[in-house]
Amino acid sequence: TWLEEVAKPTIKAKTYESYKEIVRYYLVPELGHIRLDQLTPAQVQAALNRLLKRPARRTRSSDADGQPKLLAPRTVQYARTVLRRALDTALKWGYVGRNVADTVAAPRVERRPMQPLTAAQARTLLEQVKGTRLGALYMLALHLGMRQGELLGVRWADLDLDAGTLHIRQTVQRGENGVRTTTPKTR
Repeated sequence: TWLEEVAKPTIKAKTYESYKEIVRYYLVPELGHIRLDQLTPAQVQAALNRLLKRPARRTRSSDADGQPKLLAPRTVQYARTVLRRALDTALKWGYVGRNVADTVAAPRVERRPMQPLTAAQARTLLEQVKGTRLGALYMLALHLGMRQGELLGVRWADLDLDAGTLHIRQTVQRGENGVRTTTPKTR
């Protein structure tokens, strides 16, 4: 109910699709058999811990020992976030006395340092794509650090060559209903 009646009308389609996936593949199988008013922090914590040991859905690759790759801690952290949002609504609607997901520890996510291209690598890339149909896209990507969807959403009307400005007015996203344009993620 929360997903369809509360989340869907208030979030972007791509976010809704990711919430739907989290609910369908992770939260319902782990916690769907427990009544909301009987859900405990220990049960939520145990479910998150089980998710950390679950093989990833979308990968067929394995680690160095030949074991399947596990669900990323960031995905489990995201599952906790989705559950917290749903339980916040349950609290507001009087279905629960407290949001038990607020009290559980989120998985620790190790942030790997970014490895941007060196100046020489960037020059080589731009030389290779110069004059191709995607040359300008790579130029924008390297110089402005725009998101992929923002890059794909640029139109001639967004560019003012005289003023030397580019306005990000739309993004391109692929979802379950195909490719569409939407508003940018941030102002």
